Amino acid sequence: MEDLWERRTPEELWQWAKDPKPLVRRRAAENPHTPPEILEGLAEDEDLWVRRAVAANPSTPGETLRKLARDKEISVRKAVAGNPSAPAETLAELAKNEDIEFGIGVALAGNPRTPGEALARLAAGEHPRIRETVAKNPSTPGEVLIKLAEDKELIAKGPRKASRAYNKVRRLPGKMEYTSRYLRTQEWYHPLGPWERPLLFPIRFRKNA
Repeated sequence: MEDLWERRTPEELWQWAKDPKPLVRRRAAENPHTPPEILEGLAEDEDLWVRRAVAANPSTPGETLRKLARDKEISVRKAVAGNPSAPAETLAELAKNEDIEFGIGVALAGNPRTPGEALARLAAGEHPRIRETVAKNPSTPGEVLIKLAEDKELIAKGPRKASRAYNKVRRLPGKMEYTSRYLRTQEWYHPLGPWERPLLFPIRFRKNA
């Protein structure tokens, strides 16, 4: 059931946005029913938590999110990176930073709106967690998934994590033969010794074939 405070009228939300207490302004900033013009004003609020709430709000206009993507606070930029309504150009711009902050990278890697080129850049980064998140993204291009299927750091984490890339690769047209061949030539590291990967995946592959 929808929270009662979400069903406020525009007039009430205007009052909240003007309230001297940051906590009240924040409730207006995070409300998905808050009008765009109110969110635009709250995006310039002096309080970090208010700006972050605007950055995470899926109803925030694209132009406002573009401005917040340049906010001095990392947590605000991270909220923009994870916003499902953020413009693709804005997400691509955030991904261009060579020294991308970890939290922003994970948020971008998991956002379905992130462009394929940006996901490819993230998949080539140093952080295994970011690459793993890219593998789970439904918008990740096939060629990127193929590379992730060979990622040794993801492989070392165990079948559950690496199989995210494998399962997606195998669903790509013409990639089943490649994936099966690759799995037959690799070994899985286990504390008790190496395991042949076909022992870990055969049921899942037959089930989804």
